Amino acid sequence: LMCLVPLRAALARAGVADGGRLMLPLPAAIATALQVSPQVRQAQDLRTAGRYGARAGRASLLPRLSVVAGRYWTQTRDGQPQFVSANGAHETIGLLQLSMPLYSPQLRALARLARDREALARSERSQVRLGVAAQVADAWYQLALLHARVRIWKSTLRSVDILYRGTRQKYAVGAAAVLDLAQTKLLRHNAESGLQQARAQRRAAQRVLDVL
Repeated sequence: LMCLVPLRAALARAGVADGGRLMLPLPAAIATALQVSPQVRQAQDLRTAGRYGARAGRASLLPRLSVVAGRYWTQTRDGQPQFVSANGAHETIGLLQLSMPLYSPQLRALARLARDREALARSERSQVRLGVAAQVADAWYQLALLHARVRIWKSTLRSVDILYRGTRQKYAVGAAAVLDLAQTKLLRHNAESGLQQARAQRRAAQRVLDVL
């Protein structure tokens, strides 16, 4: 079960800045995303509601104790009670009643339904968490790969540029052929193109995260 989550905000809080610097390891990024994901919170609320429903279903099968209490005045005149004073002589009586459903198919069916709903909510919560973790992991590795690719192309471009400048100086004094100069120029062009493409892919990946 894959769900859309605000990955950019989650990764930013986890240490993945807009500049692309990975400051936290993947487990920390996933943990942060699970904390801020509204889908995970909703699934957790549904699981909590299911747990309470299961408890209520089990409670309906438990014995019930009820208390009925009352009092009457003992002071009488000619056999009739006298209600002349609230604090007059009186006695208190009580009745305890214990009831238990011996056979109630409806209550037992409702209790089983509540347990099944709790199990379903727990399973859905696990699926949501796995979906969020998978999205974060994919985004995390994708960003790491693109930033590494940009760094590699930068290093390649610096090396090729040094080679091109050296070949051009040699060509100026007649120590290198025009073919050598053309080849090094082509290498530099390819490195520049690779760097531009890597940067474009990185920007596209960040825009995708902005939409999620």
